[in-house]
Order: sequence, then C-alpha cells, then structure tokens
Amino acid sequence: MTTIRAGVAELGRSFPLYLFTGIIGTLFLVTSQCDCFLLPGFVDHKRILRQFDPLPSPCTNDQGRTSAYSSVVTSINNIGDDNNGSDETPSDTKSLLEFLSPAISCSVNQMSGTDLAYIGDVVYELFARSRHVWPSKRTTDLQNTVVGIVRAEHQSYLLQQLKESFPLSEKEKQVMMRGRNAVTRSKNRRNPAAYQDSTALEALIGYIYINDKERCQELLAWLETVVDVREKDSGKS
Repeated sequence: MTTIRAGVAELGRSFPLYLFTGIIGTLFLVTSQCDCFLLPGFVDHKRILRQFDPLPSPCTNDQGRTSAYSSVVTSINNIGDDNNGSDETPSDTKSLLEFLSPAISCSVNQMSGTDLAYIGDVVYELFARSRHVWPSKRTTDLQNTVVGIVRAEHQSYLLQQLKESFPLSEKEKQVMMRGRNAVTRSKNRRNPAAYQDSTALEALIGYIYINDKERCQELLAWLETVVDVREKDSGKS
C-alpha cells in the first residue's frame, strides 16, 4: 500500500512535465505539416487551404519547403497584387456596343429584312425614348409622346424625307427594299403602305447599326434634326 501511494505521489509530481512535453510535441507536428494527431475539423480546413497551392507530403520538414499558412498567404497576396491600383480594362473585355450588337460571326448581308428590322426597331425605339425621358414627366405623357414618334405613319414620313435629303448608297437602298418586301400585306392593318415604309426604315437602321457604327451615328443625327423640326411644327399648330 505504501508503495502504491509513493507511485501516485511521484506521478503527480511528474504530470506537469508530461503535459508540457505533449504540448511541445503537438506544436512540432503542426509546424512540420503533419496532421496525424489533429482534430478532424482542422484537418478538413487544411485540406481546403491546400487547393491554393500543392503542399509537400505530411510529416516532412525538408529545408526550403514552406508551410501551409505561408503558401495560402502568398497565393492571396498574389491575387490582391493583380487587382490593387489597376484601373485598366482587360483587353478582352467587350465594349458597351459589343454587348448590344450581334456576335462578331454575324454576316449582316445574309440577314433577312425582317431580322434587320427587328434590330432597327430597338435602336429607333431607344433613340426616341432617350430624347424624351428627360425632363421627367408623367409616364402616360412620356409613352404617348414616344408612341407618336415610333408609329408607322411617322416612320413613313421619315422614310420619304430620308430618300429626298439623306445620301444613300446602292447597298443601303437595297436593304430598304429588302425590308419593304419582307412585309406581307394584310387587310387587318390600318395602313399597310405606312407599315411597309416603317419596316423599310427599321431594316436600314438595323443594317447600318450592325455594319457601321459611325454611319449609324450620322443617320441618327439626321433623324434627330428632322424629328425636332416636325415636333416644333406640331407644337405651333
């Protein structure tokens, strides 16, 4: 009995030493990247971190190898260095007009008159809305104004003015004809001739918008002048 008590007393005196030795050993294993004795949660965390940079095999401590922590920090710093203080746009980033245009592979000369008018309708609609969205007004008034500009009869008037005073190439004249011919006459339409003119104008706008942005700018500037004059004349009457 006396021997057992002496052994227990000796163990109590040596326990702090054993505890200290265990802590030091665990820290050594952690710094040497060995996860043999780590908790599962921490092991999973280390495995997630390893996706940034492949690490050496566990339980090795060769000179020149970096720890998991330093590898992750280096990867994160490299990512930050690529972004910090750089206002330059990558060369492969699309411009606004490229986002609002068909794919580069699109062949405008092979598009049907209906497809060209489909794009031209959007371009002309945005042109009309942008003109009148400011100063702010009631939505119903804004809508009525825009509808008056984009309706077929108004576009037919613009097409007649375009033929008389805006220089058109032979190709552009052919595009207008393709747009006109794409329309099927219907008894349900109130003014079939105006609808044909409207489609011809929209096909021309769509063709020029896709094919030549500078030419489209010229066309829209001319349309703005004609629309301004017509709106002033309408206001006087």
